Amino acid sequence: MFQLLITLLLASSLSITPVLAAEYGYIESKNCVDPSGYERCYEAGEVERNDCVNKNCKGQNIDCIHACDCALNLAVVDCALTHCWNEVYSCEYQNTVIELGGNCVSEKFEDIPFFPAPDDAPGACSCNLGKVVTSLNRAVDEMDSCADRNQKMVDSLDFDEQMIFAKACKCCSYSGILSTFWDICPDTKPSLLGADDYWNALISRDEEYSQCGDYNDVYSCANDLKFTPPGKDKSAQFYGPGELPKNGTETLKNMDGSITSPLSGATFTWTHGNVVHPITVASANAKPTGSSNKKDSKENKAKESGSGKENEDEADAALAMKPRIWLVICLVAVFLA
Repeated sequence: MFQLLITLLLASSLSITPVLAAEYGYIESKNCVDPSGYERCYEAGEVERNDCVNKNCKGQNIDCIHACDCALNLAVVDCALTHCWNEVYSCEYQNTVIELGGNCVSEKFEDIPFFPAPDDAPGACSCNLGKVVTSLNRAVDEMDSCADRNQKMVDSLDFDEQMIFAKACKCCSYSGILSTFWDICPDTKPSLLGADDYWNALISRDEEYSQCGDYNDVYSCANDLKFTPPGKDKSAQFYGPGELPKNGTETLKNMDGSITSPLSGATFTWTHGNVVHPITVASANAKPTGSSNKKDSKENKAKESGSGKENEDEADAALAMKPRIWLVICLVAVFLA
């Protein structure tokens, strides 16, 4: 049940309701190398999604709609790779990929092009959202495989020691989740990335969390239990109760730099599950109408309209990254029942 709860919480936290440039998802078409092509591609995906729901989901449960939404999410990723390849390191593209987590079953974000973005990539998001997502997934998976990964150790323990071992595994998963936000994006407000929601909906409700420091004095997360540090960074810390660093203060924005030619050539393929996605990128002769070195799209819109203060940008960023809290509450109620 714990693994199921964490997995669903992760998916709900990272299935983000678009609030920026909502007409075409997260990506503002004006910033694409082929703006009109991206718009047509996105609109075609929406038409197919609606046809999917109308033809298949009458009398079915919500899973049917999620399947149609998953197909749309994948189509939008293809649209971005084809018509907006100059934006694939941006916050907007990373959010487009993260949207898969809300609708695609058991999404692990594996083998998706340019996700996570490499360090110091041109025009990259100020917080590597791809690294955050994959680290959160990894913290969940490594909780589930903790005993298998350390079978010889488990076999050598008596019953009481095995109980301590199990609690240490759970504590390392908690630590891996929380530490992800501060290790990977130390300058970003953790509340914008969903840290508060993980804490309030799950970790703070576990009465044993305050004892995690004791359990992990017995079993080190990295050295003994073989948990992977957040972001696969060997210098990253597994923080225990009361050890989290000072919160960052920055919002999400795209850094300076631009991509001037397709990173994977004119044509390439990528695979999601057993489905191959062929991509033929739009011509580099097409020019975006927006600025290449920009901050978040809400901020641009605010500047264009002559309004919109920093606190408005922060509020919208929080809406973009926070979990669907009603689902989290339902899941926690089931877990704690």
